[in-house]
Amino acid sequence: MQKRILGKRLLSLLLTLAMMSGLVMVSATDGGGGQPETGTYVLEASSLTAFGAAAKTNGESESAGTDGFFTILWSANSKVDSSTKTWDDSYTSNQRINFGGG
Repeated sequence: MQKRILGKRLLSLLLTLAMMSGLVMVSATDGGGGQPETGTYVLEASSLTAFGAAAKTNGESESAGTDGFFTILWSANSKVDSSTKTWDDSYTSNQRINFGGG
């Protein structure tokens, strides 16, 4: 009986070590969740081509912004329209992105 308990403990220790080494390998290769890239990246709606609702399909994607840094996932309800908005900091944009939630 004690041999069986010792075997189970040894097996659980080996499995724990295997999991830990897998986690270390993922973080060492930056497999996800590493340090963010440095720099300034801007997504400006006025740089996109305007379109109305139903112009895109659910899940359709588009790279946009500085060096294509951003990936926009559209839905069938999404649209980019030419409504102008000025924010409190006096920034103005001539187009707006509406993701069509709901």
